[in-house]
Amino acid sequence: MIDQDEAACRPAATGSLRAMMARGGYPGPGPGRVALVVGEAGVGKSALLAGIGLDAALREENVLHITLDRPVSKIEAWYDTLLSEMLPAGLGSDAAIAFARKVECRRHIHAFLGESFTAERIGRALALLTGPMDFVPDFLVVDDFDPTRHDPELIDFLQEQVRRFGGEVWITSLCKEHEPFSVEGSVGPPAGRIAGKADLVFHLEPEERGVRIRVVRDADKPSNEDLHVVLDARTSLPTED
Repeated sequence: MIDQDEAACRPAATGSLRAMMARGGYPGPGPGRVALVVGEAGVGKSALLAGIGLDAALREENVLHITLDRPVSKIEAWYDTLLSEMLPAGLGSDAAIAFARKVECRRHIHAFLGESFTAERIGRALALLTGPMDFVPDFLVVDDFDPTRHDPELIDFLQEQVRRFGGEVWITSLCKEHEPFSVEGSVGPPAGRIAGKADLVFHLEPEERGVRIRVVRDADKPSNEDLHVVLDARTSLPTED
């Protein structure tokens, strides 16, 4: 049981990534919709997805985390590291283990490596999860979608699937460093190929403190909205400025 220690974690919950993004006016795309997170290689896109997933799991929402380029163990390590950084100092080991188990119960990680990321295989995985396993995802996150390797129409398929159970989709994709956002709302390649399929597009902008989150497109409207949220360079935890 973690009830006695739960209050000790409220500072972490209050400072959660989605709570901060909500205060900036953009908590996420909403049910049945798609958010795209773009940025250069190594900027922290995958860590942001793990942060979104961790927030959801701690709020007792189900997360299906799809990895396209990394083993499941790597994604698990990100969640574990973020959780350990998030929990307050002095929390007992039993309570920390209980929180980790709580996250594990609410999170399912599925690897589609190589050429295995197809509508047929996604459909089979979702049927197994939502049927025999009774796991209906509130958040479906897809890490490292590459429009040069993966069919952009799969995003439409994912959106159709989550609409059946009121979930939302989060996707990361590379936007090359040497392709600046020369026009407000534009997204450089290769992520630009799929930006039109997203309801919200976030750009991760590196700076000295860490990585700043900006909204560059809201539906069909270009934007350059600073959410005043920065992912710490060392911990990847969110801070507000």
